[in-house]
Amino acid sequence: MTEPRPIASLLAEIPGAQLVAGNRDAMVSAIEADSRRAGPGALFLAIPGFIVDGHAFLKDVTAAGATALLVQRDHADSWGDLPAGPAVVAVDDSRVAMAQAAAWFHGHPGREIVTIGITGTDGKTTTSHMLTSILEASGASVGRLGTVDTY
Repeated sequence: MTEPRPIASLLAEIPGAQLVAGNRDAMVSAIEADSRRAGPGALFLAIPGFIVDGHAFLKDVTAAGATALLVQRDHADSWGDLPAGPAVVAVDDSRVAMAQAAAWFHGHPGREIVTIGITGTDGKTTTSHMLTSILEASGASVGRLGTVDTY
């Protein structure tokens, strides 16, 4: 389980993010893009979709006790009249900010992963299997994703 994190630290992570309502010291203990699962302690990510726009559920998640809302600036008509309570963070693109918020919340696990890409026409699978064997023999923990297998 990830430790709760203050909204203030999220603001520092996402370029152009702005606190437009609420408290920057609000603590986030979960992040959700599904309004049905956003409750107390949650940062709800309002993502515009092809069929349903997450901004349509802002009042529902506020009523459910969400601690914070991440909204898109160009959807101000959907978040401008919310009742007081949650911290509201406005960004230019909430879909891009969703990835940044997930990395922030989980402590940037990608910064701890070494990634090796193998390109070319022939020999990628053989090379990846040989490299897996070499790295595991050296004591490394290895994961592999390719067109032939996932390991």
